[in-house]
Amino acid sequence: MKDSHVLIKDESFHAKTRIVSFKGDYKRFDIAIITTEQYENKKLILDLNSNRYALLNKENIAEKGTLEHAYKLTEIDAQDLRSFLQELL
Repeated sequence: MKDSHVLIKDESFHAKTRIVSFKGDYKRFDIAIITTEQYENKKLILDLNSNRYALLNKENIAEKGTLEHAYKLTEIDAQDLRSFLQELL
């Protein structure tokens, strides 16, 4: 390993992780929801099937296009995820 790497950040913090699987109208979702003080009022939502993630809160989950872009979903699949996350969070 090179000695020339500049360390920018190295922090440890406690986090709560919740794994949830559910079936939408057309596809299955397996997501991990990570909650920590580091992200203030947002949660780190990982799609375990596509390996995509986003920092989200209730406000930006409701915005059209946010989930479609972050997780590369169709409108129908994004609506399933949006509906589920709004109930969950």
